[in-house]
Amino acid sequence: MSILGFPTSSDISEMFGYVTPEDRAKWDSQKEESDKQLDKARNGLTAAGLASKSTAPALGMAEKVISSRMTGAAMEERRNTQAKQTKRTVTTLETEEPVNIDNGMGY
Repeated sequence: MSILGFPTSSDISEMFGYVTPEDRAKWDSQKEESDKQLDKARNGLTAAGLASKSTAPALGMAEKVISSRMTGAAMEERRNTQAKQTKRTVTTLETEEPVNIDNGMGY
């Protein structure tokens, strides 16, 4: 009996006869293994780990947007494979001083 007359966990297990020392040893080893796995999982939950996990979806979306824009640009470039031609007309106007061909006859 423990303090205040309440039975301990080992007292209870002995009263009902369900827990043997072999069972307790198995449970303890399983609990230790479970605690090790839980500690490994908790170590991954650092501030940097949480930040990387929370930004991963946003980075994935950004990657898809950039990829689709690059694909669209490449398709546009393939469509416009022929060189565009621009025609330009240049007109030059030259003026000369008028020559008076009047020979004095009045025509």
